[in-house]
Amino acid sequence: MSSTLRVTRLIELCTQSINYDEQVQSGCDAFDNQMWSIIDDTGQVVMIPNIMNIYDSKLIDILAWQFHVDFYDSSRDLEFRKNLVQMSIIWHKTKGTPALIQWVLDTYWPGGATLQEWFDYKDPLPPNYPNAGWHDRYRFRVLVDESVVTDTQTENAVVALINRYKPISRWLEAIEHPRISSCSIGWAGMMFRFIYRESEAPSYP
Repeated sequence: MSSTLRVTRLIELCTQSINYDEQVQSGCDAFDNQMWSIIDDTGQVVMIPNIMNIYDSKLIDILAWQFHVDFYDSSRDLEFRKNLVQMSIIWHKTKGTPALIQWVLDTYWPGGATLQEWFDYKDPLPPNYPNAGWHDRYRFRVLVDESVVTDTQTENAVVALINRYKPISRWLEAIEHPRISSCSIGWAGMMFRFIYRESEAPSYP
């Protein structure tokens, strides 16, 4: 028959030949108190699956250092910081993928920055594509929502985060600021900030 450790008492497992002894009873009570204390604190030790149930702010900061959370900000609220710590292992395992970069961007600035890979805006495709000498397949752009990314400092933080998570071989070539007028005419426009990069073509066998 199974039982729950937290409510089980050691004296109940002792045989009748010793469970009447006061010293045995006192020893069992002392053992129970120590074991229950350990059981109660086990969740603090099994950290990774239990991070969201930790409410010690200092401990979360320590775990963020231990798990090398990129761009960790100890001034953010506790729930946000716990989420960063919980996601850190997954993020490091999938670093360099477009999906992961977008995930991280949406965590810090929900809807504030959207990746566009080269094939999303290269229309039509370059002549003779694919071509080993054509480098634009390593480029991408970012669409910035100015209602979320409201200043240059935040935009620079977006670029720094992208550079931390993207592969070295991929180049951010432009940041775009789509702007839509609120007037009834329906005018729309877009501002571009181009980032120029140049390199030699890779050698192919």
